[in-house]
Amino acid sequence: MKIKGIYTPVVTPFRKNYEIDFGSLEKILKFLLKKKIHGIVVGGTTGEYFSLNFQERIQLFEFVKKIVGNKCQLIAGTTAINANEAIELSLIAKYLGYKCILLGSPPYSQPTQEESAQFFLNIAKKVQIPIMMYNFPEKMAFEIKEPFLKKVMSNKFFTSIKHNSSNPAMIKHFASNYPSLQIACGNDLQFLEFCTWGSESWIGGMSNCFPQLHLDIYKNAVMKKIL
Repeated sequence: MKIKGIYTPVVTPFRKNYEIDFGSLEKILKFLLKKKIHGIVVGGTTGEYFSLNFQERIQLFEFVKKIVGNKCQLIAGTTAINANEAIELSLIAKYLGYKCILLGSPPYSQPTQEESAQFFLNIAKKVQIPIMMYNFPEKMAFEIKEPFLKKVMSNKFFTSIKHNSSNPAMIKHFASNYPSLQIACGNDLQFLEFCTWGSESWIGGMSNCFPQLHLDIYKNAVMKKIL
């Protein structure tokens, strides 16, 4: 799966009773589709997956797929502290037609590089779908580094990475040492820096509000190759 363009990590609107506001979500999705966004990430951290129970996460996957269909690429956020839950969510997303999952290290548990690699590899073995690794140490208490990459990159399902870290040197490391790895910008302040190292995608939270601005920046920075 080629990851290219602006991907919106869509928010999950809630009603006052804390249930998902599917009516508002439909309006947001149609707004993004009208702007011709390239892809949508469902149930990521911007989508507040941690505020949803297991069934609600499945309902979210089902609803977004129903509204969006094949009009743009869909990525399912399936991060969970429990490996079995992450596997089940990933299998459901695959069944629904999602072509890729966004997977982070189990939050709070602070695994070692070896432990996190085994967590990811176990999920890849069971699910067999392209995986975008989520590198967000400030939230996950784990940073993807070389020991982890050496373990997982021999597996064909690890095709991309969303990098959101205060360590910009890792962008160069990914690009220089893993040329087959697609690097998606996860930091709204660093997109141009990502572009200089060959990144062609931006998962920008603010594209929920300003998709056209993101698309314009992408057009000038990547499509016109002015950098």
